[in-house]
Amino acid sequence: MMMAALKTRWLTIWQQRSAPEQRALRWLMWIVLGALLGQMLWSLEQSRRLLHRQLPVLAEQAEQARALRDAWRQLDAGRDQQRSPRADTVRAEIAQRLPELGTGIVAEWAAGGELNLKGKADFALWLKWVAAIHEDFRLVLSRCRVTNSAGGVDIDASFSLASSQP
Repeated sequence: MMMAALKTRWLTIWQQRSAPEQRALRWLMWIVLGALLGQMLWSLEQSRRLLHRQLPVLAEQAEQARALRDAWRQLDAGRDQQRSPRADTVRAEIAQRLPELGTGIVAEWAAGGELNLKGKADFALWLKWVAAIHEDFRLVLSRCRVTNSAGGVDIDASFSLASSQP
């Protein structure tokens, strides 16, 4: 209904114009449409040129991403092929390194190869020791409680092999 009213109003206005005015308005409409079409084509061409310049950069970035993916896969495959140290070797090495924490730490091996530590130690030495056994034996903290006490910290921690962690 509204469209019909708008159409009749437009036709009324158009018919009130003389023939030369109608011809001039038609020419003006074609000029404006031509300018809009030209602007659209110009914008499309500029975008095409920009994308054409960016293509080599994007191809190089894609190649870098492929190289990173391949390197990651190699590292991931190498990690799977790394053999974990034998349990008896780990136990012997841990027993040798335990005095680094002082005499207040007691180690206990649970079923499944889990190492439980309890006792008192210096916090800085504890952090270095945890980092070293993680690096050397792939043992990670599965549970840890460290509380401040006089002369150091009280430690109650469990370690397990990194491969057994979720």
